[in-house]
Amino acid sequence: SISDPVIRLAAGDYKLTILGNGDTVSGYAFRLFDLASAAAVTPGQLVAGTLSPANMTEAYQFQIESPGEYYFDSRSVSGLANAHWRLISPSGGITFSASATSDVGPVALGPGTHTIMVEGYQGDTGSGTYSFNIQPVASGVGALVLGDVNSGTLATAGARRAYTFSLVAPATLYLDSLTNAGSILWSLDGPSGS
Repeated sequence: SISDPVIRLAAGDYKLTILGNGDTVSGYAFRLFDLASAAAVTPGQLVAGTLSPANMTEAYQFQIESPGEYYFDSRSVSGLANAHWRLISPSGGITFSASATSDVGPVALGPGTHTIMVEGYQGDTGSGTYSFNIQPVASGVGALVLGDVNSGTLATAGARRAYTFSLVAPATLYLDSLTNAGSILWSLDGPSGS
């Protein structure tokens, strides 16, 4: 994968030249495509595809009307050991680039058309499949009463729930986790930081 293969061009005439490095004699193949031709996807719906050959790139676009946070949930990758996915912002900048097997987020996104690209590695051969979901992050804030049991459900990947409380005097508190789930992360932020 090239560090930034997105080329922003003004209207006009161009010439793309292929040149061997030194005395290199080699075959080549490439595809130059307009990101505006990317397939439209809807956040919250599973996207599945195939890279054939495994070193090609597929592009998808989704529209965001108002700012929000999104979790990029890699559901499956097969036959694409070195593939990456990359998010391109409406202005053409790279928001993230990560292994296609990695989840990313939550990521704060502004309004506009965002492009997600699943990129095969240049040296990969054969073909492979992938699936992912761009999940809007559900988050909420509620008041916490010390001593009460609080429960809920993190219903989507990347979801989080925050509880706020105030102390009028110094106190020593104990977090009694009533959840047997090693995949739940806890953090506490306050006047002295995290």
